[in-house]
Amino acid sequence: MKKELTILFVQMAEDSFDEVLLLPRFIAQMPVNSRFYGLVNSISSSFAASISGLSVSLMTENQDNNLHDFQVIFKHKKPDVIILLDLHKYFVTPADINFLPIWLDDPEVPILAVDYFNLLEYHGGVLQLKAGIDLPALKDLARPEPLSIQPFLLKPSPPIFPSDLKGEQEKVFLWNPVDTNFKVSQESHREQLRKSFQLKEEDKIVTVVIDPLLFMKSIEVSLLGFFMVLIEVVIYYLRGFPQTRFHLLLVGLFPPREETNKIPDVNLDVTFFSHLTEDNYLTLLAGSDMVFTNSDHSLVLLDTMVAGVPAVVMANSIIQELNEDQTRTVRSYFQPAPVLYDFVHLMLDLNQWTAFLPIFQFVNYPAAYSEIGFPEPGLHFQGFMYHLIDTFDDLSTDPILEKLLYDQEYLKNYRNMAQKILNDEQSLFLSQILARITEK
Repeated sequence: MKKELTILFVQMAEDSFDEVLLLPRFIAQMPVNSRFYGLVNSISSSFAASISGLSVSLMTENQDNNLHDFQVIFKHKKPDVIILLDLHKYFVTPADINFLPIWLDDPEVPILAVDYFNLLEYHGGVLQLKAGIDLPALKDLARPEPLSIQPFLLKPSPPIFPSDLKGEQEKVFLWNPVDTNFKVSQESHREQLRKSFQLKEEDKIVTVVIDPLLFMKSIEVSLLGFFMVLIEVVIYYLRGFPQTRFHLLLVGLFPPREETNKIPDVNLDVTFFSHLTEDNYLTLLAGSDMVFTNSDHSLVLLDTMVAGVPAVVMANSIIQELNEDQTRTVRSYFQPAPVLYDFVHLMLDLNQWTAFLPIFQFVNYPAAYSEIGFPEPGLHFQGFMYHLIDTFDDLSTDPILEKLLYDQEYLKNYRNMAQKILNDEQSLFLSQILARITEK
């Protein structure tokens, strides 16, 4: 394998984001002086453009322009490797992709594909969607044509482990997505963040990271209510610990027109970050004492494990049912505190224009939770480690948050468990995988 390589990353679909957070890790795992180019979608463009060493081109729904941009890069930059970030979208939403796999029939360079959600496997030498995957988006669509390419699959580990692999394994690699530089630089990032806010030693930073793709989907179906309410909910819970002063960082949301938190005697301040960049992503996670998110598959959960920072996924078990007489009834398994009950009804009001029910069970809002039996609040491990809360249930949520903020023995055990999961000796860095591919 050449010492320095030119790598082209391709984000095929418009509705993808998680995989773009992997790009700095790929770059860090390659020899110095390697060159990197990216074709990305609009929702990922601001983060991708912030990545040091990556030259970015924006893809749109105009496939003719996208093909032209790809051909220009391939002709003039001569990539040695092409890495597809979201190939599963070709099988899941084939009508909505910006980059067609057929464009890769001619290039005689290795093609790799990231399978972040572990949806792909080989059978009979053909790459296909795993058997048993029930995707509503496919029910009314024609199945896509079989792929004419046979890319090597990169399955990030974690969240994917050897026991999760199915199908033929000849072209499958477990790839190590852990940002090794993050752990080394964590303390300096933390000091930088705390100094910038002039915090005292006993003050705590709590960060809420909103998944931008889920946020965009909520806009599309008029379900922004939870994102508006969660700010007030988190503030409500933090004010339940008056002995501590908090700095609340909200990432992925725009500040309201009126200034918030004008009351001088409350125990927290609020700062908004409208979008993620490579630098602020690492700094915010490293400097936090606790991180909230609305996604149980976000890469944020991996990086909080690396940093030893407890992560909280905000779920909800309250539902609204449509009665036979067309009236609606709100049902829950618990009695919310009066303030939280008001927030539930605020969410109902904010979501009143949706074609869906304005409140429903969820773990990854706005996607409805459809499995039987809502998950119990507390510590979960599903590829990543995180703590799930039933957002409007203070009786189960308060003890979880108190433990994550103040119980040092619990936090020590949590960090030890996280490190055991991260010490996966079977996963390889990108440079090691490419070396093995060239040997074949």
